[in-house]
Amino acid sequence: MLAAYTFEPRHATYFARMDPEARYDAALDQLDSLHPGVRRHAGAFVSVPWQRMNHHLGCGAVWSQEARDRYFHYLQRPLHGRHLMMGDQMSYHPAWQEGALSSAHHALGELGRLAS
Repeated sequence: MLAAYTFEPRHATYFARMDPEARYDAALDQLDSLHPGVRRHAGAFVSVPWQRMNHHLGCGAVWSQEARDRYFHYLQRPLHGRHLMMGDQMSYHPAWQEGALSSAHHALGELGRLAS
C-alpha cells in the first residue's frame, strides 16, 4: 500500500528529515485517522525520500506553466524519426501511473500516425 506522496517541497523535506521509523509512524498515525485500527494490519515497510537518492531529484516532474507552454508539445513530438519520449513526466499527470499510461497512449498514437 502506498501511504504517502508529497508534492509540496516543504512537506517532502519535512518527511525526508525523519528517520525511516518516524516516517512509518507518521504514515500510520495519519492512516489510522481514516481507518482506525490499521496498525494491527501493518507489517514490513519501505520508506524512500526520493530527493535524497543519488542522481535523482524527486519522484515526479514539476512543470511550471511557462515551461509546459514552451517545451511540452515539442518534447511530445517524435525526435529523429520514430523516437519518442514516454513516461509520467511527459504527461499532465506526472508521478502517477495514469500519467505513464496516457504518455504511452499518446506515443503509440504518434507512431500510428507516422506509419500511415
